[in-house]
Amino acid sequence: MSHRGSAGVDPPGDGRPRPDIAALYLKHREAMHGVAASVLRGPGLLAYVEDVVMDVVTSVMEKPPEETIENWEAYLVRVTRNKAIDLVRSAHVRHHGGAIPIGADPPADDYTADAAAERVDDQVLGGHLWDLMAQLDPRDRYAVFEVKGKGRSRDDIARELGVSPPRVSQITTATLRKLRDAFGKEGLQR
Repeated sequence: MSHRGSAGVDPPGDGRPRPDIAALYLKHREAMHGVAASVLRGPGLLAYVEDVVMDVVTSVMEKPPEETIENWEAYLVRVTRNKAIDLVRSAHVRHHGGAIPIGADPPADDYTADAAAERVDDQVLGGHLWDLMAQLDPRDRYAVFEVKGKGRSRDDIARELGVSPPRVSQITTATLRKLRDAFGKEGLQR
């Protein structure tokens, strides 16, 4: 019978807590894929994003970190970034993909845990915004998305909706107010 810790951690035979890698992967996979893609996009290696993430998961499963990890997301993002940089710098990639131009390697101090946390926050807020947009009247959602999201002119949207351009402004202003109020009620801000 296995006794699990409160954080989904199984105690291994040596007394150290062993992370539940599957749960950590499910929780942080988007951030891991995002950072791998950001490193691999420049050198044209996006096809390797999944390989890099799976290498990270496998290596953490085989050899969990010895230190206590306070922020698993930041840890996994850092390890994923380093693994992606290793791939970019690898002899195999250089041999089969040609020389990597100077400056293609991301600077080591350019990506911090704060940047990862901010990116995750943006994804979370984007998800909330998507949910809130789905609750809007289709006409209102269309007007605000086209004008504010795509930057189209209110005159074009007015013609499409059969209303006046000032009415499009009223719709977008009222819809944005609704979205801000909904964000405020949920305690979200940006």
